Amino acid sequence: MTPTNQPYILCPYCGHTQKVTPQCEQCHGLFEPLSRMATQIAMGPWFVRNLHQPFGPGCSFEILKKQIQAGKVTTKTIIKGPSTHQFWAVAKNVPGVATLLGLCHQCGHKVAPTDTQCSACRAALTIPKERNELGLQYPTAQATLAAQQQLNTKAAANAPTPVGGAGGARGGNSSPPVENKDLLDTVLASTSSPSMPPDEAALKASLPQVPNTQIGEPSSMSEASPPANQEEALDQQTRRLSAMTLVLVGFNVVMLILLILLWLGSGKEGKIAQTRPQPRRMGTTGSLERQTLPQTVDASSDGTTSALPLPQGSPQLLAVITKARDLENKDQMDEALIVLNQYVKGFGEKDLPFDLEVEIERLQQKATRQKTESLFRTP
Repeated sequence: MTPTNQPYILCPYCGHTQKVTPQCEQCHGLFEPLSRMATQIAMGPWFVRNLHQPFGPGCSFEILKKQIQAGKVTTKTIIKGPSTHQFWAVAKNVPGVATLLGLCHQCGHKVAPTDTQCSACRAALTIPKERNELGLQYPTAQATLAAQQQLNTKAAANAPTPVGGAGGARGGNSSPPVENKDLLDTVLASTSSPSMPPDEAALKASLPQVPNTQIGEPSSMSEASPPANQEEALDQQTRRLSAMTLVLVGFNVVMLILLILLWLGSGKEGKIAQTRPQPRRMGTTGSLERQTLPQTVDASSDGTTSALPLPQGSPQLLAVITKARDLENKDQMDEALIVLNQYVKGFGEKDLPFDLEVEIERLQQKATRQKTESLFRTP
């Protein structure tokens, strides 16, 4: 609970209520006398629409001119002042201000800030110089009364005819006379609290009246703010829901990435979807596999083919492969391949023995490896 003896202060520039400090927390204006005097010097009847400081005072035309020169007010800025009769308008359409922006307020033609008349539409490019003139369309009480009477006359002429007025003499049902009420009072009454029926008015009068509290009492301010608490609770709930939504979205993204990685990994050898391929067997007895063939030559061995098993097949095939291996032991790889290829010509592609196919492949790999090693061998 906030202590009741703590003083509060009202900002004279924007109306913000806060604890006593030398500066406003909302508009950052200083409360000391010199700052108030400087604000009075800069005050005027011109207003620039600002959602961050909607309750700030107006400025003079000189200050508005400096803001235009600094680029803070552009052709699309919404302002109001004496030349707009205090109605909001876009700066490029405001007389006097559009000239400083290089445009004619009436036709949009390019003009110089020093021009007094538009060369296209001949509109007068006047600059308002009165500091204490709001630019109201009806500045005196007499002009206001005459405008009010004219407004009432036009409103009565445009009012719809009562439904039973024309047939009242025949039907006997005449509508009640329309009360001659001031139109301005009607407009102002629509912005105030609506009238209540007699029953509700009596019920409200019977209820105990809550005394008006001063704005400087912190206790009364805290008790009279349930709507703010409700809005704060709704904001907190909204933030929690937003955080939960972000967490769920992040979780779904992570799961999607994991699924993609698993799917990509399943297409490789030895992963989830595929198993390691079985080695192809060699010969008719299945005693030798392709992967058991020596792919490299050990430096400690003599490089001969005596350790290789003999293939299973016809005596002619055995003789050809033996001859090729003898040439291989003499480092005559090309001649060994020629012997095997000549023997292959006697077979078709479908009838080629598998042992012969494997032998040719082994010799080709060994010949390629020897040629590669000779390129990097130092002389």
